Amino acid sequence: MTNFSLRFAHKALLFAVAAALVSGCGVNAEKEYAKGMKAFSDRDYEIASRCFSSVIKERSRDIDALVMLARSEFGRGNLSSALEALKAAAVTNAADSDIVELFAQIAFYSNDYASAEKCYFQLAGDASRPADVRAVGWAGLGFIDFMKIGRASDAASVYRDTARVKFLKAIKLDARNSSARYYLARLYRDSFNYLDMAKEQFEMFAYLEKDDAERIRKVREEILPSLRDDIAKRAASLPGVSRKDPVACAEFLKKADRHYAQAEYKKSKAMYSEALRRDPTSYAAAMGIVKSLHRPGVSKSDLEEAFEAYKKACLISPSSIKTLVGAGDFAVYLGKTASAGELYSRALALTPYSKEVLRKFVNSLSKSGNRGRAAVYSGYLEFLGGK
Repeated sequence: MTNFSLRFAHKALLFAVAAALVSGCGVNAEKEYAKGMKAFSDRDYEIASRCFSSVIKERSRDIDALVMLARSEFGRGNLSSALEALKAAAVTNAADSDIVELFAQIAFYSNDYASAEKCYFQLAGDASRPADVRAVGWAGLGFIDFMKIGRASDAASVYRDTARVKFLKAIKLDARNSSARYYLARLYRDSFNYLDMAKEQFEMFAYLEKDDAERIRKVREEILPSLRDDIAKRAASLPGVSRKDPVACAEFLKKADRHYAQAEYKKSKAMYSEALRRDPTSYAAAMGIVKSLHRPGVSKSDLEEAFEAYKKACLISPSSIKTLVGAGDFAVYLGKTASAGELYSRALALTPYSKEVLRKFVNSLSKSGNRGRAAVYSGYLEFLGGK
C-alpha cells in the first residue's frame, strides 16, 4: 500500500521509543521491539507486525508498540487490524498527532473520506499544534480534494482550487513538506497547465523528500525531463520563431526606442511590431508595443492590440510576476475580468503569499461571477492575515 503522507514514521516517535526501551519491562520485549523497528525500516511489515504483537503480549499498554503495530498492519494493507491496534492506542492517547494522522490514512484507504477529512482537520485547524503537524493536516485535506477532481466533473474547478489552497497552506506552515509540494506540482502540471511552476515544485520535492526513493527517481528521471521538453516545445511553438532574426530585431528596437523617446508613438509602435516579427521571443518588442499603445485617448482597437501584445509578453516571459500582474490590471481596465483572473492566478503561483495579488485575484473572480472560487481564495487571504 502506498502512503501519500510525509510522516509515515516520525522521528519524535523514535525518540520516545528509545526512552521506552531504557525503562522497558522485559529483555525479550525490548529485543522484539528493536527487531520490529528494523523490519519496519526495511519495509518488511509482516515480520514487524509479529514483533510488535509479541511486545504487546508482554506490555499490553505499550502505546508505541500499539502504534507501530497499526502502522505495520497498515503497510500490509490490513486496514481492519491496523484500526483495531490504533483504537487500543487511542484509549489513552487519542489526541496524539501521530495517532490522528494514522486514523486519517486508514479512513482514506477505507474510502471513508468524511472521517479522513475530520481527522486531518483535527490536525490542520488546531493552532496549538506545531506548524509542521498542521501542515500534514492541510496536505492531507488537499490530497483528498485532489483525488476528487476527476470524480466530480461538475465541481472539478472548485476542487482544483480548494486543493491548491490547502497545499499552499501546508507549504506556508512547513516549507519542507514534500508531500504538499509533490501534489501541488501535479496540480499545476495536469489541472492548471502551469508548466514552469510545476517544474519548480517537482524540483523542490526531489530535493526535500528523503524516504520515497522510487518517487524521487521517477520525478528526476521521467517527470522533470518531460516537463523541460514540454517547456522547450512551448517556446518553439511561437509563430515565426523558426525564422527569427535577433540582429534585425535589435536594429528595429533601436529605431523604436528613438521614436518613443521623441513621443512619436505611431512610429515606435510600428518599429516595435517589426522587431517582434523579426524575433517573436523578444520581450522588449512586445512590451514596446504595449507602452506605445497604452496611452490616454487611444482607440479601443489600439487597446485591444496592446492587450494582445501584453499576453505575448506573458508567453515570452512566463515567470515574470510584474508582467502577469500588469497584464491582469490591463485586462481589468478593459473589462476582461475572466482573463484578468487567469493572469492573476498565474502570478499567484509565482508569489503564493502576496496579499496584493490575492486581493486582485479575488476581486476579478467576484466580478466575473465566480463566487465559489472567489470564496476559496478569500479564505486563503484570511489565512495569510489579509482582508
